Amino acid sequence: MSYSIMPFSVAIERVRSAVGSRDRGLADALKTKYASWLQQDVDDNVADDDADDDYDPEPSLEQALDDMIDGKELQEGFGHKYGSVLEMLCDHFGTLLPNDAFSGMSAEWADEVDEALQTAGVPSNALKLTTHLMYRSSPVPIPEPADFPLYRVPPTRRDSVRLGRG
Repeated sequence: MSYSIMPFSVAIERVRSAVGSRDRGLADALKTKYASWLQQDVDDNVADDDADDDYDPEPSLEQALDDMIDGKELQEGFGHKYGSVLEMLCDHFGTLLPNDAFSGMSAEWADEVDEALQTAGVPSNALKLTTHLMYRSSPVPIPEPADFPLYRVPPTRRDSVRLGRG
């Protein structure tokens, strides 16, 4: 499996203030800006419903967006939906930074980078790809996804968010 890190330069307080803001103008702007992403989610959910008669329907991405903006209780087990909304918010309020070196990487590659940093004398508390960029907590309270996307705030520059996809 390959991963990518999608770094955003974003004022994280803008993202945090959007969650629970009940700002219908923002919700509508996001729905317009990310209409194709929202439609792809609908198409994927229809395909899942057709493929499995016992399928427990998950909230649509649009519903997850509304729930986050409106400050409603988020459904456990669907952290991937809320992580996608977080990515939308980061993209909307910020800028996606180049990630060529961090796209299509394996988890083992991240470990190799950490070993190389250690060999080069970089203290592990100063920088480790795995612990500083990949496996940190969410900048807003959302259920942990079972898989992807992962969402992280670096420890020293809280104005950048790292999102990992598998």
